Amino acid sequence: MPALAAAVGAPAPAPAGGRTGWQRGADNALARSLGWTPEHSSWRTGFATA
Repeated sequence: MPALAAAVGAPAPAPAGGRTGWQRGADNALARSLGWTPEHSSWRTGFATA
């Protein structure tokens, strides 16, 4: 979220507890198995170019 906040000129949110930094809410395995490739190497670079 800090990268998104920076991209839109908003303050970064306070860190939230409850899970480790590597845990995500999505898995791209299905999309990749169908031939999808991301336009950007990471969401951070995607937000930075927006």
